[in-house]
Amino acid sequence: MTVQDIGQVSVQALRASLLVTAARTAHAGMFSAGPVAAALAATAIQVGRWLDLLAVLGLLARYPTAVRAYACQPQLVAAPATGARPLDEVSPSELWAAVVTAQLQTGKASASQIAAFLDTRTSRVDRVDLLLRLAALAACGRLWACTDDATRLRPTDIGWTAVPTTSPAP
Repeated sequence: MTVQDIGQVSVQALRASLLVTAARTAHAGMFSAGPVAAALAATAIQVGRWLDLLAVLGLLARYPTAVRAYACQPQLVAAPATGARPLDEVSPSELWAAVVTAQLQTGKASASQIAAFLDTRTSRVDRVDLLLRLAALAACGRLWACTDDATRLRPTDIGWTAVPTTSPAP
């Protein structure tokens, strides 16, 4: 089996991996990184980073058990916004340009600032899908997530910064 970079997995597959893994578990919807990594054919280390970041963002609940356990939160379980612009149709270079442009003034950009560059007159990108993608890019080292566990910032208030030595995936 070929292992892929989590930053190159489609947003649809990222979301599905979490929902299917949670539905298949016998532990009240709680799951660990292993089954998600297997579903995505990604490394457990990247998936673990991704899940931890999703927990900080409030999309997952994290439980301190012998093996880190996670559970999907309501906003992740909800269907993507009707009529939303599919994030998988946004090219890596367009997403990268949105991140870099949004961070120009302060050095970091919120998800809502990035989304403003991706929204069109006729549709908006799904905000949860955008957080899934940004967190995946942070998990594989292409973005820095400027999080603050102490203040419990809303997901749109967390800053994202492009790592200067990287570029978007092809």
